[in-house]
Amino acid sequence: MNKVTAVILGLTLLAATAQAQTLSDREAIKAAMECFYQWDLYGGKENSSKCISDTVIYHRIDENGGHAFGTPVLDNDSGKGADALIHNLVDIDIYNDMAVVTSLHRYQPEAPRNTYVKNLVLFKLAEGWRISSVAWGRVTNTQ
Repeated sequence: MNKVTAVILGLTLLAATAQAQTLSDREAIKAAMECFYQWDLYGGKENSSKCISDTVIYHRIDENGGHAFGTPVLDNDSGKGADALIHNLVDIDIYNDMAVVTSLHRYQPEAPRNTYVKNLVLFKLAEGWRISSVAWGRVTNTQ
């Protein structure tokens, strides 16, 4: 095997390894999001501890342009309820050990004023992918 072939083979193996890592990260992020959705619906530390950082910060801009932020109570055993809303994962962008996820949340009954978009930042920590920041706001008919 000549040097050029060896280099190409090495780069191909490296790219395949990186691709596999990205796919496994993508699946782990999807699992973290499913965990987040369960916590959103039902609450409970058993859900939040698997996917949400204890230092998570929620950000929201209200209809008047005011900024509200804070840390939710993660061990609260009451969520929004099984039929309260529908979650839809829209996009996942992975940047090494950080990911940005876009998700739509439609509260029931479905109406334009009941739809929110959330952008979540996740970090790959020693214990796995954890949500560290959530920014959200209402989706309007003009968006």
